[in-house]
Amino acid sequence: WTVTVTSMNFFMWMKLEDAHQGLYKTSCDMKARRQLPPAAPRPMCEKALQGFLLLGVLFLLVAGPIMCFSTASFLMKDNPIETGSLRATLSVQRQGGGKSQLELYRTDQARVSDPMSKEEIARFQLLDPQRLNPDSLTLQSVTFPLDADSFWLVSPSLRQQMARQLQDNLTVSSLLVQLDVSAGNGKEAKSVVRVQLTQDQVGYLIAFFNSTKTEYKMTIEAPAVLQTKALLNSAGQLDGLGEKQDLLLTVEVTSATEFPQWRFGIGCNKVPPAAD
Repeated sequence: WTVTVTSMNFFMWMKLEDAHQGLYKTSCDMKARRQLPPAAPRPMCEKALQGFLLLGVLFLLVAGPIMCFSTASFLMKDNPIETGSLRATLSVQRQGGGKSQLELYRTDQARVSDPMSKEEIARFQLLDPQRLNPDSLTLQSVTFPLDADSFWLVSPSLRQQMARQLQDNLTVSSLLVQLDVSAGNGKEAKSVVRVQLTQDQVGYLIAFFNSTKTEYKMTIEAPAVLQTKALLNSAGQLDGLGEKQDLLLTVEVTSATEFPQWRFGIGCNKVPPAAD
């Protein structure tokens, strides 16, 4: 159109080109149809490629994500928990920035039960009937020992440093309880609960960090903070279920061991702090 002498404008020229292309394609189609006898049916290979194959692709596009990612998929299989660990960490955060953490209790000795029966699953489902589907649940029990895996071996200088930080009025002290579980396919899930410590509990910790006694017992109690039942969903997240239980974190020093050892309990009898 740029180098041709014509009375048509650009858009009329494009319409002419489009009509020419359409007539050319129709001419080629007619030449191909002359190779077949009149009124001959279409070959089966054409019906298979353009019919059944196209329907199969559309079906995969629609049903494929449902088959692979939906919890109702028949491809889903049980993925039981195999290992777990439990930690309790003291966190001291200064207003305006800066945070110190000290691990108090840790155990990797989780005792994981085999998948439970359908009757037990039905009772567990009553905790949240709207979210829990008995047909797609695998119910297990994960139990941790009361005592930590090892003695609490912390240097005196670090204990004094934490005691000084706890005494600072510009700090906020809390207890972090972290649960980690690992399933058979390598997927891991973590749940962290932050428990704000009271002034009395901070005082108990300061007295313990500064204590040089050979025998000492003290308990930090936090009522209704932990949920002992949880749902591990398909996204790898732990959602708590049921009522919250009391948390009891106890430290004990005896003349026989001479080293402190922390004990983690839920709803047990607390041990009062030792008198100074």
